[in-house]
Amino acid sequence: MLERDELSRLTTDVPGNAWRIVRIADDVPLDDTDLQSWDPGTQTVLIQGTTGPQGEAPLAPDVQERVWQAMRDMPGRIFWYLDPMTRMALVPAMSPATWQACTDPSNLAADACR
Repeated sequence: MLERDELSRLTTDVPGNAWRIVRIADDVPLDDTDLQSWDPGTQTVLIQGTTGPQGEAPLAPDVQERVWQAMRDMPGRIFWYLDPMTRMALVPAMSPATWQACTDPSNLAADACR
C-alpha cells in the first residue's frame, strides 16, 4: 500500500530499466491461468519511462494525481511493472487521520473512509 506522497519517489534496484504503470480492464481476470492480465493489449498505460541512475522512477505531480485517482477508482487493477516480468499492485493507503475517522463507529459520514 502506498500513501499519496510515495508516488513522488518510486524506486527499484535497477538503473536504466524500462517500467510502466498500467490499468487492467475490468473484464480481464487477474488470476487466470493464461495470464491475460499480463498481456500489454489488455492494459491501458498511465505512464511509462526508464529508471534513473539510482533506480528511481519519478512521476511528475500531475501524473502522480492521475495514478492516485486511478488507484482509488479501480482498486486492485493498477499495476507498476518494474520490468516485463515483475509487477506490483498499487493500492492506496489511508492516512492515519483518515483511518481513524474511518474506524470511528460514531463517524457516520459517507466519506469517512476517503
